[in-house]
Amino acid sequence: MYSHLLDKPLNNYDISVFENYGPDTILDYHHHSEWEVSLNTYWMLKEKHQNSENPNPFLEAWVNFFDEVLGAGNDLQALQGAGLVHIGPYYHPATNTTVYFTSRSIASEPVTAADVGYLLSLAEPPLPNVKITKYHKNLRKYLKQVGEV
Repeated sequence: MYSHLLDKPLNNYDISVFENYGPDTILDYHHHSEWEVSLNTYWMLKEKHQNSENPNPFLEAWVNFFDEVLGAGNDLQALQGAGLVHIGPYYHPATNTTVYFTSRSIASEPVTAADVGYLLSLAEPPLPNVKITKYHKNLRKYLKQVGEV
C-alpha cells in the first residue's frame, strides 16, 4: 500500500526494523494482505532475543508474535531442517494478514528502520513555517486594502 513511497516492496524487512519497531507498527502496513517472512530472519530474531544481555522489548514482542500469537513456533522448530519452501499460512485476524515463512531468499531490497521511520513521519502533517504564514497574512491584508481580493 505504501511501497511506492519507498520505491521498494514492503515484504522484506531488515533486522533493524524488528529491533526498532513492534508488530503493531509493522502490521499496520499489511492489512488485508499476505506477508512472507524469511526463515533466516525468524531464526536471527530468535537468536538475538535469546543471546542478548539487555533484552530488547521489540525483539521479545516479535518472537512472542510469531511463536504465540500466530502459533508458528512449534511448527518452525519441528520443520527446521525439513527443506520446505513455504510454511504456513498463519492468520492474524486483527489485521486480516496471512503470514507465510519461506526458506528461499526474498529478492527485493530490504526495508530498513530508517524507511519505516520515514513512513511513520508522514502520519503527521508538517508544521507551517511561521515566516511564510506571517507573509501570507500581511499580503492578504494589503490586497484587501487595495481592493484586489
